[in-house]
Amino acid sequence: MRKHLAVAAFLMIIIVNPLRASCQESTIPKGLQNDIVRLLDMTGSGKLALQVGTAAANQIIDQIRAENPKVTENMITAVKDEISKLMAEKMPSFMGQIVKVYAKYFSHEEIKGLIAFYQTPLGQKTIRSLPQVVNESMLIGKAWAEGLEPELTRRIEARLKKDGLLNQ
Repeated sequence: MRKHLAVAAFLMIIIVNPLRASCQESTIPKGLQNDIVRLLDMTGSGKLALQVGTAAANQIIDQIRAENPKVTENMITAVKDEISKLMAEKMPSFMGQIVKVYAKYFSHEEIKGLIAFYQTPLGQKTIRSLPQVVNESMLIGKAWAEGLEPELTRRIEARLKKDGLLNQ
């Protein structure tokens, strides 16, 4: 279990440190920052990020549980609790980085336009429906990729053999 937690911590350091370095100084006007935060709040982006993080943590925990039957439910509960607490504590910093991404790709006027859109009935429906659309799309993509795996394996093996890169 310690091995998996160490790997997860190492990966977080690799991912987070470059982002932190690139986001040290903010030159985003305060009004734009506030409107981006408003947009993110309207669309539930913070909640979605927590859900994605929790799902990733659950996958790690499931793998730990599968590889180590001695892991008790109390241990799993404690790990999940600490993951949830840490994510909640660090969410403001994460969302600050997301604000910078939005500011990079959208002008202030475009952000205002998105806010106006999400206040319309269609915008509200989009907010309600998009999580399910994304989830179902991911499931379809996963099944699709799994379906391609046998053919892809055959093609790669054939190509490597043809090119003399794989022993017969």
